[in-house]
Amino acid sequence: MARHDGAVAAPLRTAPPHVHRGLPCRRNPLDPRLAGRICVDDVLPAEARARVATAISGYAGARTATAEIATGSIAAGMGALWVKHATPGMVTLSSVVANIVAQQAAIAAFPLGAGLGTWWYGMYPVAPSAELLATTIGAFAVVGALFAVFSGIVTDPLQRLIGLHRRRLLRLIGALEDALCGDGEGRFPLRDHYVARLIDLLDLSAALLRTVRA
Repeated sequence: MARHDGAVAAPLRTAPPHVHRGLPCRRNPLDPRLAGRICVDDVLPAEARARVATAISGYAGARTATAEIATGSIAAGMGALWVKHATPGMVTLSSVVANIVAQQAAIAAFPLGAGLGTWWYGMYPVAPSAELLATTIGAFAVVGALFAVFSGIVTDPLQRLIGLHRRRLLRLIGALEDALCGDGEGRFPLRDHYVARLIDLLDLSAALLRTVRA
């Protein structure tokens, strides 16, 4: 085996010089001794590298947007099952929970008992304090971040099952091909971002509407 390797390496060491960045260069990129020194800078021009980086960052951003969509879906499910309200995101869900906590605390502290307190505060609801609202939003923001981190455990098998992973990877391959061939800017379609931003807009709008009504 060593003799065979030497026989292969000998022609490589004596191979004619190749052109590197417009200049003749005697470094043969096939030489095993130089294999670890070859980097993307030696192969792709700066423009192509930028297009490839744009495509890959777009793909990574699509996965992040999918995690945000999953978090919004979880918040909507919790709102429908737990507090019986439409909660498109964690901000709306936290404001609803803050209202419920403030209402229950006021009823429990009513001087004439909880029965009359329920009747009274049913007619005159209590608005949560700024401290309670900030604490609840912060707590649910942490919970939402944890959901986003581990949402791939649920969303990845689902996306693979419905073929979304395959279509997204094919789009990435197409974007990389355009970037390497110079046929386009190598941009990855940002459809997931639009859905995630729409959920954020609905979440903030619902929370603002609840604040105005209160």
